[in-house]
Amino acid sequence: MSDGFRILSSSEVHLQLYKLQCHLECLPESLPSSGFHFFQTFVPDPEKVGDFGSVEAAINHALEISLCPGGQQSGPIILKEHGPGILAIVEVLDNYNKKFPKFTIMQKWISDLIAAAKHLGVVSTMIPLKHLDLIILFYTLSGCARHRCC
Repeated sequence: MSDGFRILSSSEVHLQLYKLQCHLECLPESLPSSGFHFFQTFVPDPEKVGDFGSVEAAINHALEISLCPGGQQSGPIILKEHGPGILAIVEVLDNYNKKFPKFTIMQKWISDLIAAAKHLGVVSTMIPLKHLDLIILFYTLSGCARHRCC
């Protein structure tokens, strides 16, 4: 984690989760649609909670195993699929960020996943990236829980 990383407010985290959702919904369909990530049924492994001494550490470990099998030191997160398996990570991050709001690693995962999705060029050229925050803010203020911004 960089020295400049700060704890985001709940509204900032909410906005980042919307951004992540949008990016993940726009992953290229050339990626497989399932088979790598199973976040729909994610629960921290109780054995790992005991081994690491906290739920937060067990969650971080599970995310590392699933998203960075070589470790984050070996390079960026590489997204290997599109669809419900990877999309469910938004709910996982939202749930555990609410339970552990000061656990900045959860927020760092959101940031890193957004960067990974951007790396794939997931945002359509129809909507310039500089306007994405405004589009997400519009959907947030309008109360729309589902959106398609790409």
